[in-house]
Amino acid sequence: MAEDRMYVLQMLQDKKISAEEAERLLRAIAQTEAAEERLEDDEDEDDDEVITRSKKAKSKRKRHRHFSPGWDLRTSELLEALRPFGYDELDERDLEALRVHEISPEYIRQMAEAGLRDLRIRDFEEFAIHGVDPEYVAAMRRHFPTISARDIREFAIHGVDPEYVVRIREHYPALDAREIREFAIHGIEPSYVVALKQQFPHMSARDIREFGIHDIDLDYIKAMRQFFPEISARDIRELGQHGVEPEYVGAIRQHFPTIDIREIRDFAIHGIEPSYVVALKQQFPHMSARDIREFGIHGIDVEYIKALRQFFPEISTRDIREFGQHGIEPEYVAEMRKHFPTISPRDIREFGIHGIEPDYVAEMRQHFPDITSREIREFGIHGIEPDYVAALRSQFPDITSREIREFGIHDIDPDVVTEMRRLIPDISSQEIRQFGIHGIEPGYVTEMRTTMAARGFNKLSARDIVAMHIHEFDPAFVDEVRRIGFDVLPLHLIIELWAYNVDERYVEEAREEDPDITAQELVNRRRLERRAYERHMERFYEELRAMGFDHISSGQVLDMLALGIDRDYIASARAADPEISLHDLIRRRREERRRS
Repeated sequence: MAEDRMYVLQMLQDKKISAEEAERLLRAIAQTEAAEERLEDDEDEDDDEVITRSKKAKSKRKRHRHFSPGWDLRTSELLEALRPFGYDELDERDLEALRVHEISPEYIRQMAEAGLRDLRIRDFEEFAIHGVDPEYVAAMRRHFPTISARDIREFAIHGVDPEYVVRIREHYPALDAREIREFAIHGIEPSYVVALKQQFPHMSARDIREFGIHDIDLDYIKAMRQFFPEISARDIRELGQHGVEPEYVGAIRQHFPTIDIREIRDFAIHGIEPSYVVALKQQFPHMSARDIREFGIHGIDVEYIKALRQFFPEISTRDIREFGQHGIEPEYVAEMRKHFPTISPRDIREFGIHGIEPDYVAEMRQHFPDITSREIREFGIHGIEPDYVAALRSQFPDITSREIREFGIHDIDPDVVTEMRRLIPDISSQEIRQFGIHGIEPGYVTEMRTTMAARGFNKLSARDIVAMHIHEFDPAFVDEVRRIGFDVLPLHLIIELWAYNVDERYVEEAREEDPDITAQELVNRRRLERRAYERHMERFYEELRAMGFDHISSGQVLDMLALGIDRDYIASARAADPEISLHDLIRRRREERRRS
């Protein structure tokens, strides 16, 4: 190892290498020594016999030292060659890469002379790895003056030589580097391009590439043109992609002389064999290609068709297709026809879609002998069970299927019906439905009947209870009404007074103008006021929109009116802050009122 060091120092003295290069070589020698010491330590762990032989076999004194490739490349010369590429200095990694791949200053200068100016060290590395020489670069730049280093590298990787580029561009002068590279990747020869262009003079480069990918040869094209003389390159490409052979096309066209290319492609995609087409055409001579395709997609075979035709001799292909789509078996049809001998294919299809089983139909008809298939379908859609129907009919023997459906939609429990009828014996099914729609429980009915009976209203109608529930009526309001002088009023009018917020203070103000004002007149007056206020709100809303406020809620409008915010106030506020929002206006006005 000392001899190696002396050799390096001698080269430095003879000015064959620079001080920088000498230092790098000495460092490499030191690293080699360390590696050998580690190797010897590993060998010491073997058995004694191996140790003895290994020590005898090695002689450090006679070992010949070899330097790594590129050790003699001068850093200064490399840096000088790289200056046209924007390098003013090189780090250890860059120098190591250039030396490992033996990238000489001459190689770098020739790349610059070939016209490349945007190369980085990484590009030189990859060029060296893939054998890209300056002559290759210059040749490619003659065809593609702006070609990138990446494209040149890809050309080299895929074996694209300049001659290949010339021959391809004879037919496609505008073809770019990426497209030519893809031609090469997929093995598209210039002779193949010539042959395809003879068949399709205006064929695109994309189509040629796709033809090559799917191995579409001239014989295939000629065979397809026998069936479709005007067939396009795109259609041939798609047929090839899906493996459609000329023999398949010929067999299908025997039964569909007018079938188009798209339909044949779809047949092939879904595995529709010519024998299947023959069998279907025997059942339906005028069957369309679309129906055959749909039958094939859903696995509808001839036996299935024959079985359905036993029940519906005139069944259409559309009905059969829909039966197949929804998994409706012939056995299912037979069971349904036992209950409804005249049932239509459409009703059976709807039964199947909504999972209505024959047992469900049988039970429904026990409780509702005159029920129609349409009514059963609606019951099934809304999850109405036969037991539910039986329970409701025991309470209301004349209840209609429509009312039962409404009860089911609103989840009205039969036990609730029983309790409601106990509380209000003459309640109708329609009134109970209203209770269900508004979520009125028996407990609420009991409470209202008790509290209102204490105030002289011993009989509450279902309509009264619904109105009281909708308006969240407080029975104590009856006491307030009587206190202000309305001793005898019908309940519906008391509820209206409550709904329009006609309280004791409002009545006093109204009586100042008209001492003899009646309860109904108070309601009418309040109704007019509310309408006027609603119109005022609408006008104010439109004013706000005209002033440029886009997002306006009804709550904001109410707050602004209650706080007395008008056009003048808004204009004044916007003069100080043009971007002020409605939310900020309301907060500002509240703060002003709080301070005042």
